[in-house]
Amino acid sequence: MKEEFLIESLATTIDVLPLPTIIYQPENNKIQLCNQSASELLDDGLSDYFEQELPVLFTKINQNSQLSEGTHTVNFNRKPPFTHIYIKYKCISDHLFCLQFTPITSQSCVQEEKQLLESNIKSIIESTQDIIFSLDNNFCYTEFNRNHYLTMKKIYGKDIEIGENILSYMRVNGDHIKAQTDIQRSLDGEQYSVVQVYGDQKYERTYFEASYNPIYNNGEIVGCSVFVKDISDNIHTQEKLQELNDSLSKQNEQLRKYQFINSHQVRAKLSSIIGLVQIMLEDQPEDENVNLLFQSAQGLDDHIHELNDLLNKERKPFQFKDLHMNALTNIWMIDDDALHHKISTKMVELYNPELSITSFFSAKEALKQLHDRAELPDLIVLDLNMPGMNGWEFLVHYEQLAFAIPIHILTSSIDFEDKIRSTNFACVKGFTSKPLNMDNLQEILAINAEESLTNIIP
Repeated sequence: MKEEFLIESLATTIDVLPLPTIIYQPENNKIQLCNQSASELLDDGLSDYFEQELPVLFTKINQNSQLSEGTHTVNFNRKPPFTHIYIKYKCISDHLFCLQFTPITSQSCVQEEKQLLESNIKSIIESTQDIIFSLDNNFCYTEFNRNHYLTMKKIYGKDIEIGENILSYMRVNGDHIKAQTDIQRSLDGEQYSVVQVYGDQKYERTYFEASYNPIYNNGEIVGCSVFVKDISDNIHTQEKLQELNDSLSKQNEQLRKYQFINSHQVRAKLSSIIGLVQIMLEDQPEDENVNLLFQSAQGLDDHIHELNDLLNKERKPFQFKDLHMNALTNIWMIDDDALHHKISTKMVELYNPELSITSFFSAKEALKQLHDRAELPDLIVLDLNMPGMNGWEFLVHYEQLAFAIPIHILTSSIDFEDKIRSTNFACVKGFTSKPLNMDNLQEILAINAEESLTNIIP
């Protein structure tokens, strides 16, 4: 009913059109409606021709997936009054097409139409800054714009010509092989884009982004059109940015190494010196030389902190759980530095002579003792940077043992990354940078009572 209503509504409309017009249904090869001009055309002996050729035309149109609208030229190979008909078709419903015919009375008219069309196409392709050219199935030029001509002259030193094979101009660096592969994909019916580098090195190697498009005629591929952009500037900019990023990455790695040396190695020695001087001050608080030595060492430590803070300026602060005072009796000290053990033991003795200190110079040794589950501590004070098994490796093994003994990290490191990393371990209750003094010792011993009362999780 919908198609019948549409046909009825079009009857009056097409009657007033000057060009021969028909309403055609390809499915059953039936002319549903035609105006007076079309009737005269059909009466002129063309009805049999259309009955045979229109199905062929629409089969080609269907193969080319151009069902909506388009044009087609029919060559009748017959005597005048006309030898060609220019057909314009347009889909007007799911099953109907509107066809208009323009009879061409001589071959010269066809040539004029062709020349006009070629002129219009030439104007279009020359109006863009892009590179445009077209090829036939034999890779020979059928058209190109001036930008393509100048580009081929620039990168190959060749003057290209219509009708010549494009590959013959590109036989350097394997360019013709790449081009042949890309063009053939389009001639096989694929529409796609690709980035390639072309050009003779003695002239200029250039990066191009090319879009390949098959050219159809009556449903058959007769060549391809290529639209190209010179993207060399973009590529070179990306390469420079990559070089800059690589350079910055190397500099960042060097800064990271410097930070490690500053935060760990240099400060490890300095913290031992400060610790020894603190012990000396306990015995000789009025000694001027000892006080000057302490001030100098403390000043140097402040500068090391300043340097480390510069490298961590944008870092966010971290926070451990609140600590509370708790009575401790047995502390394990895990550190490979004998001087540190001496300083720490002396500080603990001065703070509380009742506290028992057990020293381990190896993390593996302390881990073995934990495996034996004998004489377990109330608190473990752990260094990070040790030979063999370091503090981080100890923490990983320790968490697998399911102990509830709290651990406090005491290290020469002032690296912010180490502080952040330590918060990933639930057993770590605090982080203190060496040297040990009375203030930070009191903080270390202020461990949550619930954490230290139970050594093993049942």
